[in-house]
Amino acid sequence: MAVLKHVVSVTAPMDKVQQLLTSPGRIPDYTQVRKTGGPSAAQLAVGATWKNRGATLKMPSWDSTTVKEASPRRIAWHTRSMVLGMIPVGADWSYTLEQTGAATTVTNTFERVTMFGLPVGALIKAPVLPMVYLARGSMMASGKKLKKAAEGS
Repeated sequence: MAVLKHVVSVTAPMDKVQQLLTSPGRIPDYTQVRKTGGPSAAQLAVGATWKNRGATLKMPSWDSTTVKEASPRRIAWHTRSMVLGMIPVGADWSYTLEQTGAATTVTNTFERVTMFGLPVGALIKAPVLPMVYLARGSMMASGKKLKKAAEGS
């Protein structure tokens, strides 16, 4: 069961949305990845990996991200982080695309999260922890940026 989902309708063809979501230089615009320090191909492919030192959901971390799927309908990646330099966290994220008339429905899913190798999806939803709020805010901002870029406004 997904930890969090955010759905946005983009008035653009599915192939245009997919192209935006798989363009390495644009990844920080539409994902929770702050920057990409690696892939230089025109489009992402399965197995593409990059490493960053920076912040994951606004917490200092050292990240390694790997693309797990890059099909016309689904883009998925796994990020391994050392949050605060000492807490191993794994997160699986994806975008699922569906053509709906003249628009594309984009579902951004925070699929799974682990800490010290154990699933903690239910735990991060606890009201005392800010992670779910940061993730939701990041997903909403990413959706707005994607919509703006795809629709050309």
